[in-house]
Amino acid sequence: MKVLRFSHDYLVNTGGLMAHLRALNRALVGTGRVEVLQTFLVGESQMEALEAGGRVSRRDGVWYEAGTPIRVLPCIVPMRTPGRTDMDSGTACAAFRRHLDELLRRERPHLLHVHLVRHRIQVVALEAAGDAGIPSVITHHEGRPATPEMAGILRESYRLAGRVCAVTRFSAAAFGRSRVDYRGFFVDRDFWKPGAVADRDRDTWRRRLAPGAMDRLLVYPARFIPRKNHEFLIRGMSGLVRSRAVRDAGLRVRLALPGPTLPEGLPYRARLQKLVADLDLDGHVIFLDTLSPVELRALYSASEVVVYPARNEGAGRSHLEGMLLGCCPAVSGDGGLVEYVRHGVNGIVFSPNRVDDLARGIESILLSEDLRRSLAAAARETASGLTLDRYASDHLSLYRGLIDEKRA
Repeated sequence: MKVLRFSHDYLVNTGGLMAHLRALNRALVGTGRVEVLQTFLVGESQMEALEAGGRVSRRDGVWYEAGTPIRVLPCIVPMRTPGRTDMDSGTACAAFRRHLDELLRRERPHLLHVHLVRHRIQVVALEAAGDAGIPSVITHHEGRPATPEMAGILRESYRLAGRVCAVTRFSAAAFGRSRVDYRGFFVDRDFWKPGAVADRDRDTWRRRLAPGAMDRLLVYPARFIPRKNHEFLIRGMSGLVRSRAVRDAGLRVRLALPGPTLPEGLPYRARLQKLVADLDLDGHVIFLDTLSPVELRALYSASEVVVYPARNEGAGRSHLEGMLLGCCPAVSGDGGLVEYVRHGVNGIVFSPNRVDDLARGIESILLSEDLRRSLAAAARETASGLTLDRYASDHLSLYRGLIDEKRA
């Protein structure tokens, strides 16, 4: 079967979700039953940069994702600012629709799969598939709609798609309807596994961030945007560092914050850095730039706790990756994270509105190494069950069912 998959910033975005989608594409192709065509939005200069960076290659005028048989079909759209498309403007949507109509006529895929329903451009993709008589499915990775516009996009997507899927029950609830499939999520165990991390790489991070025998390292990889709730975490760190129990135990707590900073996120990051200075947390909170997956894997392996304080998070991924690499997870109770982390069973769950709750929860696992190890072992077992093979097989069944329904 030939499946056209649309993720608006595939290959352009180096973030966790796109890495997961690339892994899923490779797994689908690896079954020998699916030909994956991947389309995405890109500007002319971006496409040249992707080729120069080795992320795509061109053979006989056809683009391929580097090192794979996956054909990538870029849709060239106007750029709002350098490197950023406007996925809600009439101009961008019209340009995308022209590209997509031609692509559907030429390739004649059996099905269209749209990921990450967030912008008007995703609705345009579903409309194009419907007009071409091609069945469609959407997968929603987000939480509750943040704006009336977002709620409207979800309603239209729900109406147009042949099937609506969500990675957590929390994401499914965002639609407020019953016709939503819960599909779960996965961790790429072949990559995020302890055996893949060299001792020297893990030790490099320990020497850099937490060199002392009594140092304890927390990590929170996330984009620097307000929804990720960094400010709340930093205030929690202030309480944790000043905790009498932590000081009496001789522990020194460090928090590593790796993550990309998009241009619109620069003021937020600057505000966070000022907060760290105001709270006298210099040396306790360390800002890092975007890390490669290999670097991040080693950082997880060097850390005791992976923290995820974001509000309204549909699924999240970094806590699952950290869990597989032996970190004890401490996550927000607002969102889909609690579908994988149970308080006191395989991690810590805290209120995203109570700094003292966060500080007490992390303090409890730092003060008891036996508890931390027990929770971390249970967390690794949970993450180990979220396999890519299962997720790919589930998608194969989904695709076959939709295609058979269309033929019937």
